[in-house]
Amino acid sequence: MISWGIFIGIGILADSPESPIIIIAVYGPMLAAIILTGLIDSGAGLKNLLQILVHWRIGIRWYLIVVLGSFTFELLAHRRI
Repeated sequence: MISWGIFIGIGILADSPESPIIIIAVYGPMLAAIILTGLIDSGAGLKNLLQILVHWRIGIRWYLIVVLGSFTFELLAHRRI
């Protein structure tokens, strides 16, 4: 909750979505989890964490829908009329 509260405050103050502050706020909690897991549980805990992150129980169809759908929306968003 603390990181999200800080993130909202930073989001209001940041001038663009590509601001380094926004990038740090978005990826900071994930990097902290990886670093702390590596320090506390060493290699075995880090391996377990990364296996959990990449093992999703959905079909390939949903991966394609998400990847192609987000790419399509991005193209449509930047299309000039």
